[in-house]
Amino acid sequence: MLIKINDVSKILTDNNIEIRGILHVGAHECEEKEAYNTVLGVKDDNIIWVDANEDLIEKNKASGIPNCFTAALDRTAHEATFYLTNNGQSSSLLEFGLHSKYHPHVKVTNQRTVHTETLSNFFNRISMDPSKFNIWNFDIQGSELDVFKGSPDMLKFADLIYTEVNTAQVYKKCGELTEMDEFLATHGFKRVQTNMTQFKWGDAVYIRV
Repeated sequence: MLIKINDVSKILTDNNIEIRGILHVGAHECEEKEAYNTVLGVKDDNIIWVDANEDLIEKNKASGIPNCFTAALDRTAHEATFYLTNNGQSSSLLEFGLHSKYHPHVKVTNQRTVHTETLSNFFNRISMDPSKFNIWNFDIQGSELDVFKGSPDMLKFADLIYTEVNTAQVYKKCGELTEMDEFLATHGFKRVQTNMTQFKWGDAVYIRV
């Protein structure tokens, strides 16, 4: 997370947002778990972890982390290629764009065929109440906007969205920051903090207004 968890906590406090639960899409190895538990005071039972890499999800489950689910979320349900990388964190449903230029040491090492689903369908499948998870963290390497557009009805459950953003085609066909701003604004959100890297990607926080 480029934006520190303490800054996120302050945004929540300043805007009187009470945390009901956290939806974290792009779980990787659940590195944020301790910060969620200690800084935000959210118990494990109130956190959902989602990742398209089944190997990572099984590893997280084996370590005792609850509510870990394998899912490749996208705008629609379809068969797609998931590109696995040697650093794990750059794995994506999208092919590298400028990522290859900015991070030449990161390579695609494997490809898997996955069946994508929308966020709405995901919650139906796991039989959990989406209204109980009002803080969202999306880190899925360029596909964030596609997921939001695929399930606009789900945005009503979010009060704060922490998401990775891009200002260029870091991944091919990825959503860019201006598009994210415009789309989320139509659903009642405004961007309140941004931290960009020199590599055209970064993180942003949106809150419901």
